[in-house]
Amino acid sequence: MLDRSALLLKKRSLVILFTDFMGLDNLNDLNNSIRHLKFNQHEVVVFHVQHDSFENQFDLKNRYYHVVDMETGDKLKLHPREIKEVYQTRRESHIKQLNDLLIQHQIDVIDVNIEDGFEDVLLQYLVKRKKIN
Repeated sequence: MLDRSALLLKKRSLVILFTDFMGLDNLNDLNNSIRHLKFNQHEVVVFHVQHDSFENQFDLKNRYYHVVDMETGDKLKLHPREIKEVYQTRRESHIKQLNDLLIQHQIDVIDVNIEDGFEDVLLQYLVKRKKIN
């Protein structure tokens, strides 16, 4: 998707990406897309969209959940306390790799909690950007 955007944008542009990075297992694809955008001198800003209480804190009710694997369709019955530590460890590792990649390309990353909405975060970023320029 980002590669296609890089091809469509003819002149230097500001590319704002709102994403949760879910389903992104291959960082090489993201790296190649970013390199393409940066090579064409586009500025890239990432708003990392997350549901903080669920994704980061794994704050779930103390009961079993039925989960469907998006890739295989397999159905699992899981309890949060059984997988919380493994989930958080893997998530933290994935987020660190993403952030390292984005920092390497000098891309601003702004964390957005969907519980708070986008308006204030986007406005604060644009005001900050205006002050810098």
